[in-house]
Amino acid sequence: MIILISVLWVLYSVFAGTNEGFFFHHKDKATDNLLFDLDGDGDRDVEIHQIFSLMRLIVLIVMGVALYGITQSLFFTAVLIFSYAMMFPFFHDGSYYVTRNNLNHNIYKKKWFAQSNTSTAKSTRFLTPTVRTTAFILGLISIVLTIIYA
Repeated sequence: MIILISVLWVLYSVFAGTNEGFFFHHKDKATDNLLFDLDGDGDRDVEIHQIFSLMRLIVLIVMGVALYGITQSLFFTAVLIFSYAMMFPFFHDGSYYVTRNNLNHNIYKKKWFAQSNTSTAKSTRFLTPTVRTTAFILGLISIVLTIIYA
């Protein structure tokens, strides 16, 4: 069951990255600012990363409840949730950059391993392709060890 929940998290991560790739592509291309102008001043300064983060938190809480029901251990549940959080940028950012490149071949030419220099997301500055890949590997190892010992 832990494997199934882990696969669901990976699928959610890829879906979120793809969804956000489409969102920001169309945000950049929008000719009217109505959809992206929540403060009514006529510009496209919507900072939507907090909403995306809240959505991820809700999904993690639901998964945490399910994982606790499976493991009956706060420790193993916390390890798994932390592992999912470590793996998220690898799948999310990778699918985001691939989606953006598929929609506009002039940007993010390294696709899965691209790095943004224009994002307003605070984590983009330190979540380089190397850090994302390393965090993914460590998260995966933690999940495997939890499956073995839980």
